Amino acid sequence: MDEQLTIEAFQKNFHSKFRVVRPGAPQVMLDLVDIKIELCPPPQEQFSVFFTAPAACGLGQGNFRMQHEQMGEFDLFIVPIGTDGQEIRYQAVFNRLRKPSGSSTGNSALRTG
Repeated sequence: MDEQLTIEAFQKNFHSKFRVVRPGAPQVMLDLVDIKIELCPPPQEQFSVFFTAPAACGLGQGNFRMQHEQMGEFDLFIVPIGTDGQEIRYQAVFNRLRKPSGSSTGNSALRTG
């Protein structure tokens, strides 16, 4: 997992745009619309980030190359979890061991929806 994909990094970039780059296909812009953090015993951390994109974007479930102005370039596995006909909602789930430094904030949560 890339080092830049932390809870804090996503929180700092809440409501920003992430570009999905696919060879031979149009780029898709995803909006980061929600972050949910699960309380876990140390040293585990679990959180999910949620994106929306236009319903006609053509993305399914899979690993995609993402580009973000602040977070850089990284691969992220996303899953479509619902649609309202105009937008599709995607989720990426993180479940991993925290680094020994304890730099992650597993006790705070940002909930928007």
